[in-house]
Amino acid sequence: MVYTIHYIGATWCSTCKVIKPATEALAQRFTVPLVLKDFDADLTEEEKDTIKKVPTIRIFEENKQIVEWNVNQVKSLEEWLQTNVKMTTEDF
Repeated sequence: MVYTIHYIGATWCSTCKVIKPATEALAQRFTVPLVLKDFDADLTEEEKDTIKKVPTIRIFEENKQIVEWNVNQVKSLEEWLQTNVKMTTEDF
């Protein structure tokens, strides 16, 4: 299975300043591609309408969204990755 993490944050969001680096570290640890998007700079108006809060973390499998978390859900992301993605050799 090919998973991709999509992180949507904003430069003005104080929570994003903590969640973004944690998300980047998890993506690297589990070797899952990460797509970083800024709410104001990278999203169309239509895409903005799908965002309830920032940061938003979405997991895609083969271009289909399968999971979404809003705000401070790094622990949920980590648990999902541990369950669904084979860990890298650094974790053994």
